[in-house]
Amino acid sequence: AWTGADVVKAFNCTGFETLANPHFGDQAVEMFMAGGSPEARNLVRGLALDLGFSECLDLGDDTKVPMLESFAMLWINLAFFQGQGRDFAFKVLKRH
Repeated sequence: AWTGADVVKAFNCTGFETLANPHFGDQAVEMFMAGGSPEARNLVRGLALDLGFSECLDLGDDTKVPMLESFAMLWINLAFFQGQGRDFAFKVLKRH
């Protein structure tokens, strides 16, 4: 049993190709995460940044994990069932 473990859901909404290299041309993509422990989320944020992601967007506590599961299913649907292939990722664009 994992009693007392801090769990953060992350790294599931893209393929291993993007985990190995999150840069698409001159832009890096974001990672997304959710989990109950702020300390654990800070650790995951650091890991994502160390891997080269531009940002690790914190969706919130454990109640937000199902959103990430749905996001992963969207990626899987596009990659395999809609013929996009594995070499793509999601990017959040902001107007300044």
